[in-house]
Amino acid sequence: MKSKKKASNILEGKAKVEPNLLLGMSMRFEYFSKKKTFYYFLTLIIVMAITLFGTYIGPNIQLFQTTEHKINYSSENERSFVDQIQGLQSMNKPLGGFIVFRNSLRETISGKMTFDVEISGNSDKTINQHTVWKTLTVSKRKREIKCYSRSNCTSIRLLHESKIRYRNYRIVVKFKQEFKIDFSDQVYFQFQYHSSGWTIFELIFRYLFLLVSCFLTFLFTNFTKSIPWKSYLFEQKWIFVLLFCLVFYNNPLSPLSLISRSASSDIIDVFCSLTFISFIFLYILCVLDATGKSKSSRQTIKFYLPKIILIIVPFFLVLILYVADRINRKDDLQFFTYYDFPHLQTIAIVLIIFLLIYIFFVLYLIISSCTRVAADDRNKKRLNFYLSNVLLMLISFLIIFISSASDKVKNTPLHYLSNYIIFNTFIIFLTYGYLPSKDYLRKIKRLQISKLDLNVENDINNNINKENIQNVTFNLSNEFSNTDEIELDQNIKSENEK
Repeated sequence: MKSKKKASNILEGKAKVEPNLLLGMSMRFEYFSKKKTFYYFLTLIIVMAITLFGTYIGPNIQLFQTTEHKINYSSENERSFVDQIQGLQSMNKPLGGFIVFRNSLRETISGKMTFDVEISGNSDKTINQHTVWKTLTVSKRKREIKCYSRSNCTSIRLLHESKIRYRNYRIVVKFKQEFKIDFSDQVYFQFQYHSSGWTIFELIFRYLFLLVSCFLTFLFTNFTKSIPWKSYLFEQKWIFVLLFCLVFYNNPLSPLSLISRSASSDIIDVFCSLTFISFIFLYILCVLDATGKSKSSRQTIKFYLPKIILIIVPFFLVLILYVADRINRKDDLQFFTYYDFPHLQTIAIVLIIFLLIYIFFVLYLIISSCTRVAADDRNKKRLNFYLSNVLLMLISFLIIFISSASDKVKNTPLHYLSNYIIFNTFIIFLTYGYLPSKDYLRKIKRLQISKLDLNVENDINNNINKENIQNVTFNLSNEFSNTDEIELDQNIKSENEK
């Protein structure tokens, strides 16, 4: 009787606890006090601010070799010069070559110039007059140039080598002056490349973030392993997806870019980065649209398909641009997508249209989600937490993107690593906020103990029942055997009497 009462009490306790748990787990940020919420966002803002400020300070990671050349007249209106760089390593990637004119006139002028370029490579330790050079590129391209009054003209890129394949490079430049400019028969040519120390630092930095992202994935999985999938909130399901994408964004295969001379390692790196960023923007749309809606409304194709199309089209366009750039530069190091890709303008227009659609769609979803959760305190808190994190990330990302055009920031270490810092920090803080609350984990643990006790009681009862059945069966068999013996004796007596 006592065991039956205990089992019934356990069942009643389970009935009280489990329905509340199945409504969706409570998240850690829901139990933040005002003070803890303040410190949470203050820490996030400080990390973002240090990243943004750090793009303007720090050592210059780019090395330069600038040479002033006296122009040689090879023919009428055609001028030429030769330049070379020696002692490069694979870790000095990428290598760029830029030509700069100086305008001596008092007026600002612009026009086009034709550059006939021959680029060669050699891996000998010493260079002399008898050195044999391997021709890499022979190309002829037109470039637009703008020259300001008594100042430097816009620099023209004539060489871009993503991977350093040779120790030494030589460039022979011939160009025709097709508009009025006076540069006193002198031009500047500048080789630009990264220091090997920076490349090693970048690898270490990315692997540290890789370890952090793997630890976060393990931590979140460990915290939620005992919780049924149907109890997850929509945001927490997305955290799983973003954590796995973050691991690939930090790219465990990044050292291959130093070992391999093919473009495949760089394409893989860009593919992983684009995939992660695409999932971030898809996550923004899905969570905004799902807030305040029922589960059934977000399990349809109508919910996901428009958002996926809005994200996947720009994803493939950007990937196509990068792959086309790498394929063309394999045989033509002078190739520059901005000038030489035939469909660049069309792709740019399509990307701008999709970007505008995305921005207006996000604004619409923010307004509609705020309207839906106006009377729901829990969903309102979830939406406020989500929007605060996303807006801080997007503002930081836009500032970095816009500041890329500034010469003051493009050569600092944090500028190159700023996107990694911002996205990793964003996911780290989101993961912490979306962890199951301690109170919810305690309830789950009590429920599991109750289920364990109930299983033990059931096993005991089952064993008792089995024993009772066996005893009954044994008694019945004994009774049947006794009756059979009595009947047999009676039959024998009757036969004997006859």
